[in-house]
Amino acid sequence: MMNQSPIWTWLVVALLAIFGFRYRYKVVNLLLTRRFLRRVVVRLAMRIPAIRQSMMQRVLN
Repeated sequence: MMNQSPIWTWLVVALLAIFGFRYRYKVVNLLLTRRFLRRVVVRLAMRIPAIRQSMMQRVLN
């Protein structure tokens, strides 16, 4: 196995970051169409006190 140059590694990381940023909403929508992943995201979000408090205020008003 050949040792990769750090430049190639950084280039690949940069390209993935650009692609991910440009198509971030499409990726999120694609992931959230899966019921299991949607449930996991909601559970994780509700563990954050600021998000939970904000959501509860909106629901109960």
